[in-house]
Amino acid sequence: MKAILERSINIPGDNVDYMIKLRELNLILWIITSSENETELRLKMKHRKIEFFEFGFGSNHMWVCESFRQSKPRVIFVEF
Repeated sequence: MKAILERSINIPGDNVDYMIKLRELNLILWIITSSENETELRLKMKHRKIEFFEFGFGSNHMWVCESFRQSKPRVIFVEF
């Protein structure tokens, strides 16, 4: 698998939200790097509660974007 960080995240004004957002991003990156294959990645992501990011899967990729941005540009793109 190959993960591509496509852009930086939007920094909220609230320091608590910022820390939660960073923890969630760190968790997503850890799940990606610790997964051996697509099936494992799908299972790990399915069972996580993630508030500040949305994710989805295509036939050969996974995408992650910020939940609260109007345009919702991708933050991470993972190729299988």
